[in-house]
Amino acid sequence: MVVYGAARRYVRHYVEVLALCRTDGHIMPVTIIWDDGRRFDVDVVEDARRARCDHTHGFAIRYAVLIKGRRRYLFHDEQGWFVELLDTPLKECAWDPRMDDLPR
Repeated sequence: MVVYGAARRYVRHYVEVLALCRTDGHIMPVTIIWDDGRRFDVDVVEDARRARCDHTHGFAIRYAVLIKGRRRYLFHDEQGWFVELLDTPLKECAWDPRMDDLPR
């Protein structure tokens, strides 16, 4: 059930990331590894800058990445790599196996 006008709450969902550390000091994410073992290869890193997190509080390095042609935001802070997800119970957020993309 969707309640229009209700506040949508997001959480930081920490994930494993395989990254390349370049000689100039930049860190480039290569693959995102989800909790269930699925891997999502990063096609292109379009932008990397320190920015405010879109839905959660605080600041982190925000990577604008293309995964299968779609732009996603991946964040890196002192605690690790994370994406911002809607905070919904698991039964309401059933995963459709036909979709080959990151959960929202």
